[in-house]
Amino acid sequence: MRRTFVPTDDKAEMMNRAERNRTSSNGVSGNGADDNGSDGLGRLFYEAFGVFRDRFSTKLDRAGHPGVGLTHTRILHHAGDEGGTLSAVAERTGISRQAVAKAAREMERLGYIRIEVSADDSRAKRVHVTDQGRTLTGVIDSTIREIETELAAAVGCDELEHMRTTVRLLCETELPPA
Repeated sequence: MRRTFVPTDDKAEMMNRAERNRTSSNGVSGNGADDNGSDGLGRLFYEAFGVFRDRFSTKLDRAGHPGVGLTHTRILHHAGDEGGTLSAVAERTGISRQAVAKAAREMERLGYIRIEVSADDSRAKRVHVTDQGRTLTGVIDSTIREIETELAAAVGCDELEHMRTTVRLLCETELPPA
């Protein structure tokens, strides 16, 4: 079930919301998951990502860049100004080479990148960002800032910064092997 965020600057209300989120449906504090697991951390991350992804895609569509998704933006970012091979972009993004190649062909068709055979290795393909791709990069950056501003207005600047700090800590923490 997707929640609607109502902005508040009232610290007491934010603390009440946080406590309600930490308490399961049977009133026992724990991992925040109700009997269905709907408030489990993995599910919340997944839903939060979905909210971000959907807003991002909608805003890029409205800005005149329909069909551009997060995979495309990662390819743009990792191709760099000098261009990189499709294999190197796939490795840096953690996306399969096949998926990168497919998304790159879509981006080339849309005019954001140019794909050429590498001068060093005729088997390799290099990705070069076009002027239109560089313009898109600026739109992407401003779209992300706009979404973050909307999220801050919805949940409060302090809450959003706390979430950013917590997620960064989770990403930087070395866990034992699974």
